[in-house]
Amino acid sequence: MDNKFESFDSKMPPIEARDSEITELNDQLQQEKDARKEERFCWILTCMVLLNVWFFEHISGWGVIGLVVLQFILLIILSRKLGIEYFTDILDKYGYNHPFMPIKNHEKTKE
Repeated sequence: MDNKFESFDSKMPPIEARDSEITELNDQLQQEKDARKEERFCWILTCMVLLNVWFFEHISGWGVIGLVVLQFILLIILSRKLGIEYFTDILDKYGYNHPFMPIKNHEKTKE
């Protein structure tokens, strides 16, 4: 008796080929997500610089220093949350590891 599924089985790629394709697609998806996070961080940084131009015209003295320190802290937190490797590598180099700001992709960066 002829098997009705023989033609279907012959058209399917081997399991190893499908697994490697799935792995490749997952890697591409992760790269795209990382690229979007980096782009988001760059846009936020650009907006902060533009706002600083306006703030620095209206604030002087200690207000400027306080604003810069506050923005620096916020950028550190944001870089940790988004997993931006450039800043997290620098912070890890100087031993800054705060328990309230875990690195999401820390395992990936240490490999």
